[in-house]
Amino acid sequence: MEMIEETIGSSPEISQAEYQNIQNMIYSCKKCRRTLFYTEDIKLHDDYDSAPKYFAKGHYHQEPPDTTCSSYFLNEETNLGEFTDLEGRIYCPNAKCKQVLGSYNWSGLPCSCGRWVTPAFQLTKSRVDEFPK
Repeated sequence: MEMIEETIGSSPEISQAEYQNIQNMIYSCKKCRRTLFYTEDIKLHDDYDSAPKYFAKGHYHQEPPDTTCSSYFLNEETNLGEFTDLEGRIYCPNAKCKQVLGSYNWSGLPCSCGRWVTPAFQLTKSRVDEFPK
């Protein structure tokens, strides 16, 4: 928790009040509104400055990618299903919905901000709604 506060505290883009608001959010499936996870389940990662060298060499981009994350990366302890394979899709746990929310890969996936996240349980922001607790 200290690391989160240090990162947020040193960032000019996020104030302490905004951090408190972010900390009290519920995330649900956009299609069926089932609660999927909470703010404390999100895995924070660094921005492009500490990104791996493959971005710097231009395998994906000639210049730094967009620094805004387009996905949520979750901790391994999420209860969105069994992740027994090396990689796969993450579906809504609601049996009637089964909307594809994102993907997982135990070897990691790149974020749109340029950071490689390992292991990666990535949910696309456009398929998830956020509400205050």
